[in-house]
Amino acid sequence: MYLPGGNDFQRLFIEKRAGEPRLKPSSRLSPLDKTLSVTFVGAHSRLERLSEDLHLAFADAVTLRLMRDICHEGGATLELSGRGVDKVHRIEKLCRELGISPSNVTVFGDHLNDLAMFRFAGTSVAVANAVPELKHEATRHCASNDEEGVALYLCEAFDLDIAAIKERSAC
Repeated sequence: MYLPGGNDFQRLFIEKRAGEPRLKPSSRLSPLDKTLSVTFVGAHSRLERLSEDLHLAFADAVTLRLMRDICHEGGATLELSGRGVDKVHRIEKLCRELGISPSNVTVFGDHLNDLAMFRFAGTSVAVANAVPELKHEATRHCASNDEEGVALYLCEAFDLDIAAIKERSAC
């Protein structure tokens, strides 16, 4: 959910994600029963101050991830989630439950919120449009999100014919 009429960075953030079914305008933000995270979108300098204030107030209860917007100079997102509510903790739990070694896990990512996951998994794949820090941590690379990089990587890894898959899914 988001409040319409926000700052320029929020408008750009929403425009970039046009058609995303989970992104819906709301006249009032209210916590959902199972809210996992809150993302603030705005000027990096402003979100940096907010991050510092939130860290001082809630350091033991939340995880904060401040990430520069790679497409819009001066912009950023600040993700706030409950401590332990993130991708890597869920993957760790699944590995324990299923008896899978982290060395047998492959993850994909494009931004700094994927770093912990990249450091956990045996194979970490950065898409071509990933931030430089993530590309540096990756053990592998693939084409960008816009070029269906993850799908192409998986098709190659599992020796699948992507043209045949696209043909079947078009029906």
